[in-house]
Amino acid sequence: MKTIQIAPRREDCTIDDTTIRGTMDGRTFVFQLAAGDTFNREQDEEFIKCFHQAIAICSKQWQIEELLNTHFGITGARFYEETRQTATTR
Repeated sequence: MKTIQIAPRREDCTIDDTTIRGTMDGRTFVFQLAAGDTFNREQDEEFIKCFHQAIAICSKQWQIEELLNTHFGITGARFYEETRQTATTR
């Protein structure tokens, strides 16, 4: 039986004040807060858990973005897959 990974493992996710990143199979997924917003760093594990679960249960980028914005009670945060181009323009 083959195992299919559907979301980055929690240990493959990182968080800073404004961004959660998770890497899986050479792909990097990013949830970035809107300008002026920051994560409460005391809850890093909870934020990463929600990020991981949202990717696992949703099939579209906009669904993940909407789910995380709603769950965290924020607006304007973006979810996207980081490409080489977006990585160099950060």
